Amino acid sequence: MVSLLIYKKVLLFFLKWIILGKTVIVNDKLQSLDNELWTVVNVPFNYYTSSEMLQSILEKPLERKTGRNYDSSGNKWLVYFIGK
Repeated sequence: MVSLLIYKKVLLFFLKWIILGKTVIVNDKLQSLDNELWTVVNVPFNYYTSSEMLQSILEKPLERKTGRNYDSSGNKWLVYFIGK
């Protein structure tokens, strides 16, 4: 099901208080994506993450196209995985 949602480019948000290995499941799925078509960026987000750190991590895989427009490098789909 997760694969279908990823290929349909649907935003996924997993939330659960109980530890069920959500990070491991999603990480494994994202790492199995074709590197020719997808760029996956793991964003660690915790108490120590500042706005400057977050912005630099989010901007790193982007390249400037024209004016104020940015896009992922090449013709790849960009996925941000924000986890703990």
